[in-house]
Amino acid sequence: MREQFPPVTINFASVKVVGIPGLTLVAIAIAIAFQFPAAGWLFGLSVAAGGVLAAALIALRRHHA
Repeated sequence: MREQFPPVTINFASVKVVGIPGLTLVAIAIAIAFQFPAAGWLFGLSVAAGGVLAAALIALRRHHA
């Protein structure tokens, strides 16, 4: 007989990402990236893409200001 597990759901909607809770979420993401190599690549690429997007938005804002 197969056991049925209830679905696991995590609701992060109530977590404010400013300050210590935000740093905790980053720490969890880094820990997962170290544990799973595929997640590490995804985390690294997302950080790089975020940096490129941030630089583009800063350059665009300076150009229009």
